[in-house]
Amino acid sequence: MSTARDFATATLLPNGKVLIAGGYIIVAGNTVDLATAELYDPATGTFTLTGSLATARANHSAALLPNGKAFIAGGLDFINGSYSSVEVYDVASGLFSLAGSMARVRFAFTATLLPSGTVLTVGGAYDSAAELFAPGPSSTLPAYACSLETSLHSINGNQTAAILFQNASGNIRNVYWLNYGGTRQLYATLSPGQGYVQGTFLTHPWVTTDASNTCQAIFLPTLESGVALIP
Repeated sequence: MSTARDFATATLLPNGKVLIAGGYIIVAGNTVDLATAELYDPATGTFTLTGSLATARANHSAALLPNGKAFIAGGLDFINGSYSSVEVYDVASGLFSLAGSMARVRFAFTATLLPSGTVLTVGGAYDSAAELFAPGPSSTLPAYACSLETSLHSINGNQTAAILFQNASGNIRNVYWLNYGGTRQLYATLSPGQGYVQGTFLTHPWVTTDASNTCQAIFLPTLESGVALIP
């Protein structure tokens, strides 16, 4: 890394890079909290600096949101104490922005993305409480007619996106990527009520089917939207 750091977070982004944010270092026997962040590219094995956090923090938590942004919350510094503030990292701009606050200050806690798109924060040092945090609503993607499938296929592109596939039916549903030849490739099988976040590209279409592989709906990624409700 460009900077040695303890108690930072590492978040896998939809583009395959890893966002490493915050943490602390020891300088002349003093603890210095970091606001800097960097990206690790596994394709090249290199680290590059990106935008900085608004608040230097260590021992915080992170999660990837359905819209492809990274959620960074809580933590502490060794002078001002613990934080409740939340920031999100935008992959396209390389910048962090404030996104509200949790109901309480926390550090050394867990942050887990739920199928609803909200983040469950639990526990932390000297804390047994849990809460749900919604960094902002994700728009529902339109469900396109299955008759379009024969005319769709993926094309090369470099604009990343993310879709939260949510099985809103009472039956098993499959999630397929339409590859560059327009052929289905299975990525997930979801039980009723189950969901997951799929990293993708703007130029990649997705097909959802029932257990017998009959198409139920087609979804196309967008820059800002991210929730695909599978009928």
